Amino acid sequence: MKALLRSAKIYHLAKYSNEFGIRCQSVKFDFSKIIERSQQVSKRLADGISHLMKK
Repeated sequence: MKALLRSAKIYHLAKYSNEFGIRCQSVKFDFSKIIERSQQVSKRLADGISHLMKK
């Protein structure tokens, strides 16, 4: 869930970056990549917890 929120925050920052003097043209998002990253983060965390539980 946090990975999805982070993606949304980055998108928002890029979309409104002009307010900070930074120009980003044509800001778009790829929802499938956002979901893929979220799943990778979740798997990495779950694997880490599983590894700790085995010790």
